[in-house]
Formats: sequence, C-alpha cells, structure tokens
Amino acid sequence: MDVTQAVSNVGASFASFSLVLSLPTILRVIFTALVCVIAVKVIGNVVGKVLGKSKLEGTLQGFLKTGLRVILYFVAGLVILSSLGVDVTSLIALLSVAGLAVSLALQNTLSNLAGGIQLLVTKPFVAGNYVEAGANSGTVHEVGLAYTTLVTPDNKVIYVPNSDIAAAR
Repeated sequence: MDVTQAVSNVGASFASFSLVLSLPTILRVIFTALVCVIAVKVIGNVVGKVLGKSKLEGTLQGFLKTGLRVILYFVAGLVILSSLGVDVTSLIALLSVAGLAVSLALQNTLSNLAGGIQLLVTKPFVAGNYVEAGANSGTVHEVGLAYTTLVTPDNKVIYVPNSDIAAAR
C-alpha cells in the first residue's frame, strides 16, 4: 500500500463515517474509556514497580515508562474510536506510513537515542570516568539519552552525540 492509497482509504473511511450518538453508544464509549484509563494506569504502575526493582539507570527507566505510557494511551484511543464505530485500520495504515517518514527524517536523532540506550544499559563508563571517544576526551559529567556531557581538562563542557560514543572503540 502506497501513501496515496493510505490517504484515500482514510479519507473514504471518514467520508462514509456517520456518527450516531444514542444513549447506549455514549454509555459504551464512556465505559470503554474508563476501562482503558484504568488499564493504562494499572499496567503503568506494575511496570513502574518492576523497573524500580531493576538495576537500570533512572534516565532509562523514565524513558521506558514514558514510552510505554504513550503507546498504551495511543492503543486506548484506538479502542475508544473503534467503540464509536470508526474503522481504525485505515488510520493505522496512514500513521504507519507517517511514522516511517518521520523516522527517516529523524534518523540521526534516533541513532543518538539508540546509542544512549545502549550506553545506559551496558554502562561502559559512569559519571566521573575519563573517556576518549574519537576526537573528544574528558571526564563524564552526565550520560543522557541523546548526548553525553564531557568536561575537558581545561574545564570546557562539550556534548558528544551518543551514536559517536557507542560507535567508538
């Protein structure tokens, strides 16, 4: 399916969509929304407790919790739209094509993010260690998701992309 087909399918889906709001429909949507919100909160709390007991960095824990919460609320939104009678398959196809376009546009940023996750999981160094990564060297001040902050011997603060550090040998 190419982009024009996905867009035309979504357009046709919304053009043929007629919203009939009756009392049973409204109650069904409210009930579905409440169940979805409760499920998201319960799953979020369980994952938060599991991550709290793990030995992962706090930055990575926060990233994973936020990412999971976004995905769960997105799925909950699709379930609620589906309970309204909206055909969500065309919408999912359009969003997947848009996601591919965005990921290609943000390729360097995503590689920094993947490098940051790799550094936070494997912990090759921690704050306070002196490291050399390519043309950069200094004492690690902070390891973030996208960049690592180094303090050089002459007290200059530099930000090195995590993809460069993860690729350095």
